[in-house]
Amino acid sequence: MIKVGIHCRVTLTKGIGDIVTGVSEPFHNLITTIGLNSLADTEFDTYVTHCHVGTGDTPVALGHTALDTFVAGSSNVIFNDTSTQGTPPYFSQRIKTWRFAAGTFNNHQIAEIGFSNQITTGNLFSRALVLTTFGDETTSWIRTDEWLDVVYDFRLYPQFVNADGSNADGTGIININGEDLAYTIRPANVSNILYWDASKCRAQAMAVSTYYMAGYTSTSVLDIVTNQPTNPGGSDATTGNSSFSNATYTPGSYNRTISFQIGPDALNADYAGLGAVRFHTGMGAYQMSFVPPLYKWYEYSLNFRVNFAWSNLEGL
Repeated sequence: MIKVGIHCRVTLTKGIGDIVTGVSEPFHNLITTIGLNSLADTEFDTYVTHCHVGTGDTPVALGHTALDTFVAGSSNVIFNDTSTQGTPPYFSQRIKTWRFAAGTFNNHQIAEIGFSNQITTGNLFSRALVLTTFGDETTSWIRTDEWLDVVYDFRLYPQFVNADGSNADGTGIININGEDLAYTIRPANVSNILYWDASKCRAQAMAVSTYYMAGYTSTSVLDIVTNQPTNPGGSDATTGNSSFSNATYTPGSYNRTISFQIGPDALNADYAGLGAVRFHTGMGAYQMSFVPPLYKWYEYSLNFRVNFAWSNLEGL
């Protein structure tokens, strides 16, 4: 199983005209049960379209899917950016900024923030209480003549790599046609937005350069997490192609099995078999090696199954 960590941060900025009158420190935002379930089939950017602000102070919880006291909602996104961090700790992030125009608030003390797919409160993807730098609950006073910007930083963290960038490979044994193969798995291309795109985060296969999986020759080995399998003896000799299917998602499970179907004409790297593969999903790309090589030639098909899980990542 591959388990991806998700972390969200919120920052508030208010001002009058071109003058900034206040900026909060970033504070953590908890993804709710609705938000976690939505990531099975709906891309982050498709679901998270609206920002909500309110005055309630009930502690955040997975099942808290509406604001306590809704004050205003906005779909006015004034900034979008998707990027990756190519140095440890590695992550992909999607930053969205909503603006509430001056006059939206009548001297309200904002205490809670939420994000969803609708203009009114409810269906919250995530919710947070406004906090100080020290993690204490606080409020942000918004005057009638002040605008408010809410910056949402949604991050996707890969598994099988430590915070300092060192490998934390997953290992194990799989049996194919009666033969035991030792496998090693780690992230691939973590600094490349084509392979790690938080705006498209969801637990489904994703096409990169028109295919979902790449195969590498028998002598290929895993490379560092910012790269992909490589062949020390020469050309990488990648071949790509596959179709996929997604297992039916069970709400509340926060995991899904993705099956890559590789036909007789696909991923036939050389006569000695596949030394490694690279597969692509909405929750990132991973590289996996096999010892001995996985025998795959023209007369064979291969059904490659990957189980993905996702959760809130605490402590950042």
